[in-house]
Formats: sequence, C-alpha cells, structure tokens
Amino acid sequence: MWDTEEAGDPGFPSDATTERFLERLSNVQTVGISGSTRITLLLLSPIVSSSLARLRNLDITSTLHSISDPFSPSVYDALQHCPEVISLTLNISPARSIDDRKAQPRLLSKAYSSKISKFQLIGPLGDHETSIRQLLSTLNSLAYLSLFDTSETSSFIYDLLDSIPTPQKLITLAIGCQTEREVLVYGDFSNKAESFTSLTNICLLSQFSSLQLRFYSSLHSLPIRSICFQLHCDLSLAELTMLVSSPTRHPHLLFLIFNHIDGKVGTRIEDVGKPHYDVKNELWAPYGDWKLPEWTEEFSEEDFVTFIKMAHREDFVVMGTAVEAIGIESKREKEYDQAIDYTMAEERRRKNAGKEREIA
Repeated sequence: MWDTEEAGDPGFPSDATTERFLERLSNVQTVGISGSTRITLLLLSPIVSSSLARLRNLDITSTLHSISDPFSPSVYDALQHCPEVISLTLNISPARSIDDRKAQPRLLSKAYSSKISKFQLIGPLGDHETSIRQLLSTLNSLAYLSLFDTSETSSFIYDLLDSIPTPQKLITLAIGCQTEREVLVYGDFSNKAESFTSLTNICLLSQFSSLQLRFYSSLHSLPIRSICFQLHCDLSLAELTMLVSSPTRHPHLLFLIFNHIDGKVGTRIEDVGKPHYDVKNELWAPYGDWKLPEWTEEFSEEDFVTFIKMAHREDFVVMGTAVEAIGIESKREKEYDQAIDYTMAEERRRKNAGKEREIA
C-alpha cells in the first residue's frame, strides 16, 4: 500500500483497448490500481467512470506524475458518475521533476458522492494544503478518515481537519506523518476535538509534537472507546497512565491497542532437535528468524506489564502486537542457553569418542 513507484509503462494495451476493458466492468464493485498513472487517469475519465455504476470501493496507488496537482478535486470529478462508491483510498506520491505535466482546471467545490463514508489519503499533504482542503470539503458523509502526510519538512495535518464539512459524523480517525525527518506539525488537535462529537475510535500512525498531556486531556471531551497506536508511535507509559487510572481516567475508553512494537518467535531448538550451526563463526546458535521487540526507556517491557495489570483492574482491554511481544526476549535468552548446552554436550561427545578410539 505504501509503494507508489511508477511501473514502466510499455504503452500496451493501448488506451482504446484499456478503455473498452474498463467499460465492461459494469458489475464490478471493487477496483484497485497500482503503479500506473495512465490507467488511473483512464479510469477517472468520464467515459470509463460512467460505466462503473456499481463501483463501491476504489483504491489508487500512483505517482500521477503527469498531473500538476494530483490532489485537485477536478482530477476526481468523474467519480460523480459512480454514485455507489463508499470507500476511496488515494496513495499518491507525485513526481517533482516532470516538466510536461497537464495543468488542471481550477478547484471545484461540489460533493462527488454523498455515499463516500471511508476515505484514506496518503501523500505529501502538507505540500498541497489548499487542494487537500477542497478535496475533504467535497465529502460530507465521512465516518472513517485516514490521513498520512509524507511531506518532508512540515505538516498541516491538524489544520486539515477543519475542512471536514460534517465532523459530527466521523466515527474513526487515523492520523500520521512520516518520522524519518524532523517534521514541523502545525495546528493542535485539542482545538479541533470538540467538533468530533461521534468520534469513538482514534488511531495514531506516528508520533506528533502535541502527543503530550494536552493531547490526552483533549480526548476526555470525546466519546472515545478505543485508541490504537501504530508502528511509528513513540509512547510514554507515564502519560498513558492518566487515561486509565482514577481520577483522570477517560469516562468512555475501553480498548487500548498497541501495535507500535512487535516481535516474532522464530524456529525453536526444541522443535527441530538441535540449534542452527553458524558456519561463519563456527558455533551453534539460535535460529535467525526471530524478531526481538524494540522496547524503549519510556515504554519498557517491565513497565508495560505493570501498566496492563493496572488497566485490567480498571476494566480496560489491552491488546495488540506489543502484548504479543511480551516474553519474546526471555524466550530468546533460553534459546541461547540451549545452544550453549548443545555445544557443551557436543564437546563431551567428541572427547568421549576420542577416548574410546584411544582405548581401542
């Protein structure tokens, strides 16, 4: 879903052949296009889109490199011919070095489909703030919104939330921005929170500068029932404790989902019967397909176990890959112990075999 690299386009099948094929998809309800600007634009043309009367789910992953503004609502204007679309995903990574891009007409402000209730948008949102605002303003029935900003220097992701025409209808919100660089985040979620009167699920895809006490305190005014933390989040258990412990516990929150840390139990020595032999280092060792969880000082395994016990006492449900990762490090240590034991046993067998040969 995250790879928007443009595939080499051989120009085959031709536009005419592709159009004829797409026009025959009148009964298709789900369409996904990945890596082809040409086919994407053909599908978004009025001729083809008017044939997709039963389309309900559309997923586009592309650079849209030939478009000057790939987030302009005018690019997606033909979706008005697809009245049954309820889910739209746009994973756009525009090329910056293309000079022969097609200019787009001025932004439009009409709603494309009152039925679009799920919208996922991935791309450099901070670099196209005006277009993103207009695009969001055309969708007046959103119940699920996911925004992930890949802008390199700054993000307006909080301010973009002001563009949602019916924030009171939103049930699930997922927000994030890239963390490879130090991204300056403009706006403040706490200033927007009061308008999301039906928001029951929030998913944080990355760490934000305002992920502090002010952020968590702003959630108290919302009917939040579940919070999900994804892989790029950098969390503090001390701050989270305020959400689950009296007297500052959230009045509605029930589920905490921690997917920001993961691990994997690989091949176990006891299942195979012997350790993996490391030829390079000439020693027996645990198998290399294990993945150790990356605990942090502010989110250690020991403190997380304590947090879970406290949350359970307050009737919270705690789940996610971080919960499943508990104990993996200790299991891995036992694998090393077994490998050492196996090595020592092998040495004893070789010595005993050598003595037997001497006696013989």
